[in-house]
Amino acid sequence: MTENNKKEQQQKGVAMVLHKQEEVGARGIVLHSFEDLKRFCSASAASGYFKDAQDVAKAIVKVQAGMELGVPPIASMAGIHIVEGKPTLSSGLIASRIKASGKYRFIVKKHTETECELEFKEKLDGAWEAVGVSSFTMADASKAGIGGRANWKRYPKNMLFARAISNGARWYCADIFTGAIYTTEEIQDDISIVQDDPQPVAAANAAPAPEVVEDKKPVKINPKNLKGAKAIKEALKNG
Repeated sequence: MTENNKKEQQQKGVAMVLHKQEEVGARGIVLHSFEDLKRFCSASAASGYFKDAQDVAKAIVKVQAGMELGVPPIASMAGIHIVEGKPTLSSGLIASRIKASGKYRFIVKKHTETECELEFKEKLDGAWEAVGVSSFTMADASKAGIGGRANWKRYPKNMLFARAISNGARWYCADIFTGAIYTTEEIQDDISIVQDDPQPVAAANAAPAPEVVEDKKPVKINPKNLKGAKAIKEALKNG
């Protein structure tokens, strides 16, 4: 091998290292294969930082769900939750995906403890055009049976924003999320409503009716009719 060839190989090696460093520095660790994904999820699960993904399989599902939406691995572990078999996103993660899309954006028109109103815009022919409004109010929450829950009383602005942003994402930005998307709070609220509904008691589990015992009139025994032990037993039996 000539000296020039050695120098070329060394330069290529340095270029490859620099490329990998830039790749890691720009977006964190880049996962190129399932083995990469598995190793990353093994480390994430073992870290103990993510309480809802303490085994590798659950971590893989979370990260893969995020990859399909263009969400980095750690953001997926922190912001994507699988509730009742449905992948859900935090409201902040939904908002960030809309802003990062370059195709959609939203403007907060009103945000109080009783109402949140968001105006959604889409970039068409280089210009931003309004496509619709998504709003959610405490009256809507009460109508849905969730307004009295603890989180709605403690953090009404957060909960109202979460509902407004998820509705807007489904109505106006569905192509970003490849279909329907839900916040974790939405699914948890829906589960709570089902659990709070009174369930009819099955007839088989109903308490048995009290047994009716008829009063028996005492039988008067005439001692003259008692003849021997056998007669006494019969009298006691009939009495």
